[in-house]
Amino acid sequence: MTEPNHLVRPFHDRMPVILPRAAWEEWLDPDMKDADKVTPLLQPYPAEEMEALQVSDHANNARNDDPQCLEPASMFGGLG
Repeated sequence: MTEPNHLVRPFHDRMPVILPRAAWEEWLDPDMKDADKVTPLLQPYPAEEMEALQVSDHANNARNDDPQCLEPASMFGGLG
């Protein structure tokens, strides 16, 4: 987890680290033993590369683990 970017901040005080493709190889390198080299990767993802969408209440139930959790609320006639 890291601090939220300005897009996520209105909803939560932290956000998951999302690594850009350019960092994948370094992050997944099994020979990497120096935490100081990968710690700088733990930054908020650029808000400009994200989109906030309102989803239905279906996503609020942890038992629901399906594609409908990602659908915009407008596809279901609003919230609920």
